[in-house]
Amino acid sequence: MDIKLPLGLIFTIIGLILIISGATHTEEIIARLHFNFNLWWGIIVTFFGTVMLLVHFNKKKKI
Repeated sequence: MDIKLPLGLIFTIIGLILIISGATHTEEIIARLHFNFNLWWGIIVTFFGTVMLLVHFNKKKKI
């Protein structure tokens, strides 16, 4: 079994949850930390998950 599919799905879902969390709690987080960690890490994790899914679905078929 290829592990890229489950990892891509997990990272994409977690990344989307982080993006939503970062987008909805911006004022209190930015006021204390001066940086929105949830939003930026959500973007990075979603990007990684999307790359894993693209690699999985674009693999060449063996004959």
